[in-house]
Amino acid sequence: MGLVLHARASQPSTDPPQNAAAKPTGDANQAQSKPSGQARVLVTISRSTGDKKTASLPFTLWANLNGDPTTLNAGQFVAVPTSVVSTALGEDKAPRVVPYSMQSVGTRITCQVKVSSDARFLVSLQVRDTYLTPAKQGVSELATVKSLETINNLVLRDGQTADFATSTDITTGEVTRIDVTVTTLK
Repeated sequence: MGLVLHARASQPSTDPPQNAAAKPTGDANQAQSKPSGQARVLVTISRSTGDKKTASLPFTLWANLNGDPTTLNAGQFVAVPTSVVSTALGEDKAPRVVPYSMQSVGTRITCQVKVSSDARFLVSLQVRDTYLTPAKQGVSELATVKSLETINNLVLRDGQTADFATSTDITTGEVTRIDVTVTTLK
């Protein structure tokens, strides 16, 4: 098993807007510009069954305000049995042949943060979380790969936390919740 971790952040463009010369301004010192800087985006994926929290995974990304999207990809490839086959049918003591496939599990987050005219943050966020659940004794001899993907846009104030998405697994009742907080670098 290997751990894969990728993060990509693009630098904001230093090129002037293409139509900047076409707009006359009364004073060169009053030129309008988009706010620049960085924002810290905290994405927390938590899982619970009933009242018991079973996982809480925080991920932090730095995004350039009004810049390109930032991506974080953390995961690994695991060998997952695809089926269980006996080499000799009907024999209890026959050796088993278990074919495996490599499955990518982990979390991929892509976000982009823009500043609105009223100084709020327009956060575009895409989260894909894939994880493995072990086989249950007497139910199935195979592990289960579970996945959750959501894409949405939020409008947040500096320091505000929002419930980005909540999903309930139809087979187990496990609840997955994704919270997002955005703060500016001061």
